Amino acid sequence: MPRPGLLFCTVVAIFSYTPEAFAYLDPGTGSILLQGLIAGLAGGLMFIRMYWKKLKAMIAGRSRDETGLGGDAQDKE
Repeated sequence: MPRPGLLFCTVVAIFSYTPEAFAYLDPGTGSILLQGLIAGLAGGLMFIRMYWKKLKAMIAGRSRDETGLGGDAQDKE
């Protein structure tokens, strides 16, 4: 079995080799990537906002009834 240092060096050498790439990335590519990043961030924040009480109750270890999230309006009367 090869030594771990030799194996690591071999893997690094293989992944560090880059052949010539004849490719072109126009400015629109960066714009699309930035737009996707912003959309993902906004979607994640909205998800957290929608489920904040449930998430907070789950982290605190309380049941749904203690937070007022369980049951319907008749149970609260």
